[in-house]
Amino acid sequence: MLRYVIAVIALLLLAPVAHALDAKKHAIYTQRAYELYRSHCQPGAPKSLGKKLAQGSRDEDEKDLIERGTNWHFYNRDQQIPTRVSLPINRVLDRVFDYRISAMQAAFTQPSVSDEDRYYLAGRVLHYIQDMSVPAHVVPIYHMKFLFIDDSDKLDAYTLSDNDMDRVDQSLRVSCREMPQMKPRVLLESSAGVTLDAIQKPVPVRAIDEVLVPLRDLYKEQLRPRDHGQANGPQQGGHWGYFWCYQDMPGVEYCPTDNSWLGKGFGNYGVYGNNFGNGLIPYHCHLSHYDGALDAIMSCKAVEIDAQTYISFYTERYKTIMHDTLRFLSYLEGL
Repeated sequence: MLRYVIAVIALLLLAPVAHALDAKKHAIYTQRAYELYRSHCQPGAPKSLGKKLAQGSRDEDEKDLIERGTNWHFYNRDQQIPTRVSLPINRVLDRVFDYRISAMQAAFTQPSVSDEDRYYLAGRVLHYIQDMSVPAHVVPIYHMKFLFIDDSDKLDAYTLSDNDMDRVDQSLRVSCREMPQMKPRVLLESSAGVTLDAIQKPVPVRAIDEVLVPLRDLYKEQLRPRDHGQANGPQQGGHWGYFWCYQDMPGVEYCPTDNSWLGKGFGNYGVYGNNFGNGLIPYHCHLSHYDGALDAIMSCKAVEIDAQTYISFYTERYKTIMHDTLRFLSYLEGL
């Protein structure tokens, strides 16, 4: 009984710890991948199975909230993260992911279970594989969204246009016979590795030696150089690890340690902060002059990152999600 009470309290406080992708995106991406697989590999497959698969991928974030609140969806990079911190909360995905796989496999071996129910359970497994394309879930970095508190990762809300997604889908090479049937755990580890490799790469930025920013504007999501200064430095190398980093990360000189109770052992946001998608990113700020709280002016170094750089990075994450979903569908066909 006490364990249940604690779990309910944990749910109320922590259930929305993180959504690596918006739950609706899981469903949209899954549905798109299913239609692509269906058109190339299984023309006769019922559309209803795609809908159930998509629903399952979305419901893993939105249903069974007590279980959701006590089983977080973070990857245990290098098995370095302590699973629990006092409360009955599994801070990494291993336990719930293995449970979802077992439930799915059992359903596929029971003749009494409908194909729709099987694909729904498969969607709940797929959810975790898709999450591995999100750096903040793979590093991982503790983030959350709850009621009026929004401390979610900015990449969660980033989107591609329908035209951009269509172009990616059309460019994917769907070779049904050559597509490997990778088990869910292998797919998850592979996807996590792709994302970790991606954030260890440089990103082109333009340096701004000094930008003056009113304190009230410093944390606005869309600062623009034209509003606060112009890039006067050369095009130079930034690093995706300045957004998401972990200790001793290659190419990143310093990564702040997350010493919080909930984030113990996790990575953290680097010098660029939780600012994916922002055109202007101020950092290393100090007070320039002060004429009252509302008139405080901060002097910062900054970098400018163009929109196409973000689009290209997110496009690669989307491609990985689509490839992984197609491989997962090939795996389901062999069950």
